[in-house]
Amino acid sequence: MVTQAIGPNSISARLEKLDGRTDLGRFSRMVTAELTASLGRAPGPGERILIGLATVKLARLKLLAEQVLSGDVSPEEADRRCIWFSNSVRRDLLGLGLVGQKPEPKKCPF
Repeated sequence: MVTQAIGPNSISARLEKLDGRTDLGRFSRMVTAELTASLGRAPGPGERILIGLATVKLARLKLLAEQVLSGDVSPEEADRRCIWFSNSVRRDLLGLGLVGQKPEPKKCPF
């Protein structure tokens, strides 16, 4: 059986089942861990879904960047897809409450 290479146009189910030994699998695990840690608590079911969606989209952006650098995709097509994925990730992060937060001011120790 011949398997297709994973790329930015791969279906989400294939991107969600990445092998943790690959570069993309390690990247996805790192993104999931960092987004979960950014919440500061255990994520609920809806938040876990949003984290999973954001992770898949960021993996697609990483693959798209690799294709652009190798010259396998036209700049116009890459720009369109990059904007789409970036806006979608921003909305996922907004849903998680990780975008638009102001840092808490540090209290003076005196």
